[in-house]
Amino acid sequence: FHANEDRDDFTWDEKGRYIRRIHDQLIEKFGRKNWSASKTADYINQSEGTISVYLQLTDEREPATKSPRVKKAKTYRTAVKQLKIEKDKAKRKAVVVKEAAKPKSEFKDPDRAASLSVYHGDCREWIKKIPDDSLAWFHWDPPYGGAEGSGGAFSAHESIQTGHDYALDLMAGMFEEIWRVLRDGSWIVLWYTPVHYNWIRLNLQGHRFDSKTGLCLFCERHIIRDIVWLSNNYSCVRSPYRFWVNPYPNLWRKSDRVADGHEITRFLTKETEPFFLAGKQDATTPILLRSDRGNVFDFSSVPSEARRHVNHKPWALLAEILSLISVPGSLGGDAGSGSGSIIEAAYGTKRKVIVAEMDDEHYETSLQIAIERLRKKELNPDAIASWLAKKFSS
Repeated sequence: FHANEDRDDFTWDEKGRYIRRIHDQLIEKFGRKNWSASKTADYINQSEGTISVYLQLTDEREPATKSPRVKKAKTYRTAVKQLKIEKDKAKRKAVVVKEAAKPKSEFKDPDRAASLSVYHGDCREWIKKIPDDSLAWFHWDPPYGGAEGSGGAFSAHESIQTGHDYALDLMAGMFEEIWRVLRDGSWIVLWYTPVHYNWIRLNLQGHRFDSKTGLCLFCERHIIRDIVWLSNNYSCVRSPYRFWVNPYPNLWRKSDRVADGHEITRFLTKETEPFFLAGKQDATTPILLRSDRGNVFDFSSVPSEARRHVNHKPWALLAEILSLISVPGSLGGDAGSGSGSIIEAAYGTKRKVIVAEMDDEHYETSLQIAIERLRKKELNPDAIASWLAKKFSS
């Protein structure tokens, strides 16, 4: 083993097979009760942590180790990362299978399923009806209002008639509820404007700052004096509802957005819209289910004549984002469906979603999209969620 370890071409896979053979042979010699990974580590002069990981990578009883993404990994670190992803996928799929196995009515009623899954009213009332730990993902494009939140100077659609105070109050109350309804380790996709970047990031991380002292009620860090420390940490570890937030923004780049010479002279053409990916972190570390893409998403915007909402995102973009954070069959939520694009994205990728929408026109749009999609799939309410009819029937 040690002679081979010094070879430049000694791959992680080869090293893993050596460690597995040595470990299994010693168990066979001394018995499983009398031998452990720590003893193998001492025997071949490796750290216990290293041995433990290699034994996981070569455990034939674990289906995730047979994944091509693990088998074909070129480096040890990549193999470890892919194994974590495959294990997390397996857990998520197991939840989907468990939910699918629950008794369901044979009577198909897709129209009722649509009416129950599209809520007409305040999202703060809607989310309180959702049981704890019941959603696998969440998407939200909050109504920020103002020029920035309504598409800015370059918007060719209607504006959102809300102010910043309304938007911040809404989010402050919703973040804790979203944390409650999401399963541990699940993700929220949250669109934001640059104006709100710091406020949203810190509040998602679980910080709650006292308006008089400026101190976080949980970690006691100061919003001004500790700004560098806050910028270098991904969550408030003492908060009872913390999301792990990557501070680097993800960007939707509108590949069809080009400068045409009429923009305001102090601004460059706005080609991107940013969003956070934040994972609920309690006992489980959130893991993205793909590692094969960057943080810039190139998708053309929805043509103005087809745009159903000022913040209408193309459903193919949302489908791509959902592939990073969820598995087919999983149930998600959206606190403001707007154009209904998230409904198209969810059912277009074999996922399910429940949404809220306050505006009358956008509610009707979302409802019709849901009816169309659910009729095609012939789904009834309990096929979306076993608790849907009980929680949302009038």
